Amino acid sequence: MTHCHNCGHSGSFVLLVDLALSIPADPSGSADSADSTDSTVSPDPADPDASGSAGRSVKEAVSLAVQCPACDSTDVGVSAATLLARYASNTSS
Repeated sequence: MTHCHNCGHSGSFVLLVDLALSIPADPSGSADSADSTDSTVSPDPADPDASGSAGRSVKEAVSLAVQCPACDSTDVGVSAATLLARYASNTSS
C-alpha cells in the first residue's frame, strides 16, 4: 500500500502538475533556434477560439510530483506516473 514516508498517511494523494510555457513577445514568432526544446504550436482548425499563433516558437516544460494531503510532504512511496496511470485506468471504461 502507498504511504507517506514523512507522516505515514496512506490512502489518496495529491498529484501536482507544474506546466511552464515561455512564449516570445515578438509577434512575428521569431526566436533563438539554439534551444532544442522549442516546438512549433499550430492552432486546432476545429477550435473557434484558436488564435493565429501558427508557427510561433514555444518553450515547454512539464513536471509531475506526488504530495501527501496530510503533511504536504513529497516523500511518498508512489511515483507521479504510477498515480496518473491509476487515475487514467479508473476513469476509462
